[in-house]
Amino acid sequence: MPANDWRATWDQHADHERDTLHDLPLRELIARVQSGQFGDYDTIWSAIVDRAQLPEVGWTLFAVLESSVAYLHRYHCATVLLRLLGETRLQAVDVATEWGRVKNLGSLAHVLVQRIGPRA
Repeated sequence: MPANDWRATWDQHADHERDTLHDLPLRELIARVQSGQFGDYDTIWSAIVDRAQLPEVGWTLFAVLESSVAYLHRYHCATVLLRLLGETRLQAVDVATEWGRVKNLGSLAHVLVQRIGPRA
């Protein structure tokens, strides 16, 4: 691999992070999300969506959407939450952007309460 092939290097690091995260227990992935440790390549989200059920992570993901973390983290988190909900009316941008959070987080919280119960 040429030294200036940044994309190949990025992919290699992302693959390593993905493999590492996919080997961790789900409870550790959830703990990382709760502490804001999302990784450098956004692979934690695929590790969660591949193994978690909505009751296990719904409110944790919602808390990320409410938080002040960077938009890109909220976007990937929203993608996971909407997929776990089977939600097709909203897209990740609809709950990750500032305007979308104001407009849609209240109704999304209501759906979570209906599906998995109130926040603990």
